[in-house]
Amino acid sequence: MGEELVTEDIFIWDGCKSKDIDKYILGGEDIILKTSEELLISNNKKTKEVIKVNCIKRIIYISSILLPFLINSYSIIVRWINRPERDPAEFHNWSKLSLIHVEFAGLTYYLSNFVSNILYLLMCYLINNSYKLNKPHINEKKLECCSMMTCYLTAVPLLIFSLWKVYEIIIEECGFFIKHIEDINNNTTQIYNNTKFGELNYIPFLTLGILMFLRKIFRNIGHYNRYTKYIKDKEYDGNYTIYDPRALKGLNYNIQSIGGFSLLKVIVWTKHKLPIIIKEILCVFKEGCDEQEEETDIFCKICCKGCMCFTYLFAISFVMPLLIILGVIFGVSFLSLIVKVSQVSFVGELEILDWKYENYIQFIAFLNNILSLDTGKSESFDSIMTFLFSGEDAEEDEDEKIARKRLINGIINFSINYQGLLDTLIALPQIGTAQLQHIFIYKKEELIPREAP
Repeated sequence: MGEELVTEDIFIWDGCKSKDIDKYILGGEDIILKTSEELLISNNKKTKEVIKVNCIKRIIYISSILLPFLINSYSIIVRWINRPERDPAEFHNWSKLSLIHVEFAGLTYYLSNFVSNILYLLMCYLINNSYKLNKPHINEKKLECCSMMTCYLTAVPLLIFSLWKVYEIIIEECGFFIKHIEDINNNTTQIYNNTKFGELNYIPFLTLGILMFLRKIFRNIGHYNRYTKYIKDKEYDGNYTIYDPRALKGLNYNIQSIGGFSLLKVIVWTKHKLPIIIKEILCVFKEGCDEQEEETDIFCKICCKGCMCFTYLFAISFVMPLLIILGVIFGVSFLSLIVKVSQVSFVGELEILDWKYENYIQFIAFLNNILSLDTGKSESFDSIMTFLFSGEDAEEDEDEKIARKRLINGIINFSINYQGLLDTLIALPQIGTAQLQHIFIYKKEELIPREAP
């Protein structure tokens, strides 16, 4: 078909014109978005109103953020302490123990980052009080070299030790699985004592916590070192915050992650995040292949292909245990729903008045895990931020991603200066799409003519 002229009759079924729609798109032609300067500096009255913490926000924070954080931490720790012994002959015994250990490992990971961020914020406060001018600054290359050497000397042996222990357990459990099939076929039973999985203690989890703590603390030191360069010879006058907004953002993330952490979330992550990650990896691989194709020299092509093959062989030999561990985690996560339901099987067996203290905690923790599967708020927030920064191509490049993070850091800094560290921590998880809309969009009576560039 040839091209046809499109007229206003395209809206005839709704009895309207295009102008009736245009005056409401993004609020209409009289509505404009604030710039970061207007948002946080020259026209920040609305920003203060939106982020200001009141009694209602404190109650919401305690009930929806702090209580889940405490309840989920307590339930995971208690389940790990009271974990059953390893019995290969018992149905779902392996999946129960795996779920308990993996969730305890996840809690250890988040808690180590949580403690690291708290110590970093305390360090920011102490250094600012101790050094009014010329805060300690280390050469960035020396600091990077020192942190890398320390990480290699401490992290690599601990990582190898942990991977070896986990790998031994996986090999032994695979052997038990094969023997169990043989026992079923031969109609025999065997008793297994002193299994490596049953003897698993706190050492691997302590190792994981130390690794994550060192990783986070060195990264935080690097951030503070760059900050001291930016404020060199500048005395603190209250116009900028002494606390790193990344640490506060990380603290908020750790608290929310611990409050809603369970292996059930891996299923949600697999559905929403895994396709995006696979797409990004394929794009990086494709870009690398395209760069190799651009090489015209045959010798360069051979060298590139050889280096790539060598890298892949080395990566496979090192990453294979990690892939096995991730495979186990994925497998356990899909069994976790069955195990979680079995943990609250007392609901149909006991009257609610006969429940013990532990039963109430387990039931509340189960409800919390189910409710935390709803990721609509975070996805809506990401969608709005992507809409604001992605441009006409609807894809964020590196510069746009950095600008997005800087804006969030600026809002955190503004909130700390306005209402303090603790109230900012309370306000941060309660900023959603509605709050962003209130902050970014001018009301008609607020419109202030901008100066011509």
